[in-house]
Amino acid sequence: MRAGPGIINFESVAGKKIAVIPGTTNSQAIRDQLKRRQLDATLVEFGDREAGFAALARGDVDGFATDKLVLLALMQSANRRDFIMLPDDLSFEPFAIVLPHGDWAFRLAVNTGLAKIFRTGEIVQIYSKYFRDIGFHPSGWLGAVFTFGGLPD
Repeated sequence: MRAGPGIINFESVAGKKIAVIPGTTNSQAIRDQLKRRQLDATLVEFGDREAGFAALARGDVDGFATDKLVLLALMQSANRRDFIMLPDDLSFEPFAIVLPHGDWAFRLAVNTGLAKIFRTGEIVQIYSKYFRDIGFHPSGWLGAVFTFGGLPD
């Protein structure tokens, strides 16, 4: 969002124009949250992230909804200090590792390795190493993923 008085959480989007990319999970998440929280905002569709961010930079829209890591990278590359990231997590997006079909031994090795770093807490150090400098901290949802990922078979 463009920084300004009263822009502190998702409720701050009420009455604002928010850029979205149609057909994305982010677009659906913001629509769902607006409906659930009974907020009225105008969603303006753009073909890609660069166009949505450019509209925000020009002031054509008040906010832009996409992945947090992407937003942080866009803000840093543009050196924009007049934008703020709202603290709300609107959805949880699971990620996956693509493995060769039918290679159960490799899949077991990958899952065992991941469970070990989740169980020992090493995942927090790894996460911090790559995301701390951009101001990204694990959310409660991510903590739950780390916990469940470390459960024994």
